[in-house]
Amino acid sequence: MKKTTKKIAGKKDKKKTYKMYGFLRNTKIQTRLICGFLALSLIPLLATGLFSYSSSSKAITSKINISNQQLIGQLSINLQNALTEYEKISMEMQMSSEIQGLNFFESKDQLDKQVATNAAQSFFRKKTSSMTNLWSLGIVLYNKQHVVSYDSVKGISENPDFINMIYDNNVDGDPLPKWTVYQFPDGKNALLLTRKIIPEGSGGGGRPVGIFYTLISEPDFRNKISQIEFGTGSTLSIIDSGGIVVTSTKEGTFNTLYDNLQLVEALSNITESDIMVETIGDSVYTVSKLGKTRDWFVVGRVPLSYLHQESETILTQIIIIAIICFMLSLIFSLIISRGVSLPLRNLAQCMREASEGNLAVHITDKHKDEIAHLVNNFNNMVSNIRNLVTIVKQAANRVLTAAGKISNLSDTSCNFSEQISSTIQEIAKGASEQAADVAEGMTCMNKLSEDIVRVSNETNNVLKVVSSTKELSKNTLQSVETLETKAASTYDVNQKVVSDMNSLNAKMQEIKQIINVIVGIAEQTNLLSLNASIEAARAGKAGLGFAVVAEEIRKLADKTREAPIMISDIINEILQDAETTTNATLNASEIIKEQIQSVQETKTAFNTILSAMDSISKQIDNMHVSVKEITTSEAKTTKIFEKVSLVTQQAAATSEEVAASTEEQIACAEDLNRYAKDLNEMSIELEKAISIFKL
Repeated sequence: MKKTTKKIAGKKDKKKTYKMYGFLRNTKIQTRLICGFLALSLIPLLATGLFSYSSSSKAITSKINISNQQLIGQLSINLQNALTEYEKISMEMQMSSEIQGLNFFESKDQLDKQVATNAAQSFFRKKTSSMTNLWSLGIVLYNKQHVVSYDSVKGISENPDFINMIYDNNVDGDPLPKWTVYQFPDGKNALLLTRKIIPEGSGGGGRPVGIFYTLISEPDFRNKISQIEFGTGSTLSIIDSGGIVVTSTKEGTFNTLYDNLQLVEALSNITESDIMVETIGDSVYTVSKLGKTRDWFVVGRVPLSYLHQESETILTQIIIIAIICFMLSLIFSLIISRGVSLPLRNLAQCMREASEGNLAVHITDKHKDEIAHLVNNFNNMVSNIRNLVTIVKQAANRVLTAAGKISNLSDTSCNFSEQISSTIQEIAKGASEQAADVAEGMTCMNKLSEDIVRVSNETNNVLKVVSSTKELSKNTLQSVETLETKAASTYDVNQKVVSDMNSLNAKMQEIKQIINVIVGIAEQTNLLSLNASIEAARAGKAGLGFAVVAEEIRKLADKTREAPIMISDIINEILQDAETTTNATLNASEIIKEQIQSVQETKTAFNTILSAMDSISKQIDNMHVSVKEITTSEAKTTKIFEKVSLVTQQAAATSEEVAASTEEQIACAEDLNRYAKDLNEMSIELEKAISIFKL
């Protein structure tokens, strides 16, 4: 039991080992030998070279970074000293009596103004004489009343935009020096130092004397950093905390945003004493702040390609040595691998010939290594196969003869079975077709039965609809007759209204004549009152009473004449309204006549519909009776078809059973025939396969 367990464990270990090295078997032995020699020679060399390259690269980068820190630190001190010198000038201006003498300039007379201006300009000239990089010194007096300056470049202080910018940006601030940059329209670049000058002894209160400014040439100031060699491809720049370039050894970057925003964001973390070294992208940046109160920074940028230049040279040398070693290893490995691959190639060629049927091959190898043992084993294997092929060839001839006899017998049996099967299939086919026809007839009868039932149901529905329509027509006819009676009554009433309106019109005409008579009487009375007044006037005092009576009669006659006129107007309006009403009533009479005629036509139409409904109802009753008779006949026919279908199905089933049995017999005969043919073909193939061997 223990031995069996050990054998199984040994087999598992062999399988694991085979899987572990199995991937190597997918390549040629010569290739494996060459790759092995190359790996043994190149891996130690490459490991040593890469380690040396990495160590030297880190050491060189570290030393250059330390050197750059020291260089940027010293440059920062030098730049701070230079900026401090300019700030001292602004402090001298604050303390100068010449500048303080410009205070309240607008209140001075013309002579005092000229004296103060000359004194300030003389003071400015003295300061600029020792500093060639100053373009302008000046002061913008309070409220921009006057500008006192000394310009080494003509026209600078005459630029109103420049003066307004200086004053507006500093008048409300503290009296400390402020640095910024300015670019003139003509393309000149300058550094600008401004300071608010306050009156001496004011303690910072009250209005300022003005804004002092110093304009420094940016190209001249750039020379302080451009003369420093920082490395091939490197740049030195001064930028403010917002990333705006103050000056740079890189042309065309003045007053633009620095090209590394990540560095700009990190500026807020740098204090006066810090020197930051940061690798960003493909460069190393060294940054130092220019003083505690200034927000300017000096930035040195060194490309990584410059830092790694010496390391790249070392790497190139390592690669050249590796290539030389590779070539030597390749030559040595080719010599060794050919000593192994040539005998194996000869063995592979003989094995290929043996696989193609040449069993007469034989290899002679008198050496004593593993390949010689393999060759001897191959010779023994070919000899054994040669003997086996001879025996198999004899057996194949005997099998081929027996297979031919079996094939002939199976062909004869198959032919007889096919004739019987053909006859049975014809019978089964006829029975199946008859059964299919009967089944189709049954389907048609069932469909006919369903259609007859549907027609019967639809007939009942139509009969119900006709009855409902007939009843509705009768009700509608009654409504039409009632409408006809009402229309006749309306026509009579309308005629009565026309007659009454005509009578009213005649009576109004009579009233109008009476009013005319009253009007005539009133006019006669008025005439009589006028005559009475004339006669009373002739009678003098005796006729005064009669004159009063005549006047009253005249007034009464006037009123009597006015009243009939008003009544006459009212009667005229009534006559017009009566005439309009009469015309409307006559039009209504015509419409009522047309309505009566339409009602009579509708009544006639409904009588016709009722007559047609009676005829339809009778026809539907007759059709309903016919449908019932058809239903009875259809039931009898269905029973007959069912009996015929049952008999036909039984006949078809019997025929199919016989046909199935015959087909099974044919199938067995065909299988026997196929097996015989297969045996014959295999015998032939075996004969062919053996024939390829050359003994």
